[in-house]
Amino acid sequence: MDETGYHTGCGRTHTILTTQPKERQYLQDPDNRVHISSIECISAKGFVVPSTIILPGTQITYNFVVPQLDGRILLAMSDSGYSNDQIQMEWIRHFNKHTKTRTKGAKRLLLCDGFNSHLEYEFIEYCWQENIIPFAFILHTTHLAQPLDVKLFQPLKHYHSEAIDAAVRTGDSDFSKTEFLASFVDFYKQAFKESTILSAFRETGIVPWNPEKVLSKIARPQTPLKTQTDSLDFRKTPDKPKQLTQYGRYISKLVEIVEIPTNVRSSVNKFVKGALARNASAQLTEKLLETTQFAEESQEHHKRVPKRVIQKGGVIEIHEARKQIRWAHSYNYDALKQHHKLIRMHHRKRQKALTKELVQFVEKPNWRTNIVHRLW
Repeated sequence: MDETGYHTGCGRTHTILTTQPKERQYLQDPDNRVHISSIECISAKGFVVPSTIILPGTQITYNFVVPQLDGRILLAMSDSGYSNDQIQMEWIRHFNKHTKTRTKGAKRLLLCDGFNSHLEYEFIEYCWQENIIPFAFILHTTHLAQPLDVKLFQPLKHYHSEAIDAAVRTGDSDFSKTEFLASFVDFYKQAFKESTILSAFRETGIVPWNPEKVLSKIARPQTPLKTQTDSLDFRKTPDKPKQLTQYGRYISKLVEIVEIPTNVRSSVNKFVKGALARNASAQLTEKLLETTQFAEESQEHHKRVPKRVIQKGGVIEIHEARKQIRWAHSYNYDALKQHHKLIRMHHRKRQKALTKELVQFVEKPNWRTNIVHRLW
């Protein structure tokens, strides 16, 4: 397990292509720099413990419970947007809940860094009571030995930046906490694939056990891994954009080798170039259309959802928050609120009337004698 952070509205740097290089060009950029953290945990079998998202603030409101979030996700609040002792204790209970039925044997090994909250007495005691063995990595080795750092957090940040860029292209200049939560599941699933998780454990030498995977990188400089291109059967008609691009590049190389007339070679190259350009344009158009539709639906949903408080601070699971929202809607929260307001107004009027009667009674002559006669 490990914690990672996001600057909500910070996307990637861009290169702008323009036909007017003498004029200064600008690209819209969200001005939201709110820090959000999430605690992630993966297993060597490819299983993922539902995330814990930590938002800065003190109140969990209705608009944070977006429909895209998995109901098992844990939503937490802290003043800084970072984890603390209380959140870590809630997380270890969350971890125990989702891994207890998946345990093979009596013990579970929890690999973590040397964060102070992982070394607190209450945290360690709970782990031993539940047969969880916490094991901290050696200092300054997590970039080599921690599977999340080695393989998963970098693509997670990459897809988060892509989500921001897509939102900016649809006119969203804020990308608030609500937009972040709405897009979280999408870019999370792209990064936390089962194949990537298994590769992370294999790359760090944990499963299967191979300590040389880490020791070799410490002993000598790391050599870049060779990338393998996907094989493509050129006997079949390309039906995917990636295949069409590879097919076009193959034809371009082929006409340079084969002896054919110059005019035919030139015509083929122009045709391939035009086809690849139209293919790229079609991909971009489809992606922009899909992103725009999603952004419009998301913004409409955010406008409809009231910003009522579910609870002040603490930690709550998404499905529990949705249950409270359904309860409030089923009992007509606005009608109940208006009813309580009318009751309070009635009590205030009654109190004023009683006070007025008491003042009038006291102002009468011989009011003490009247009280004695009434009591008698």
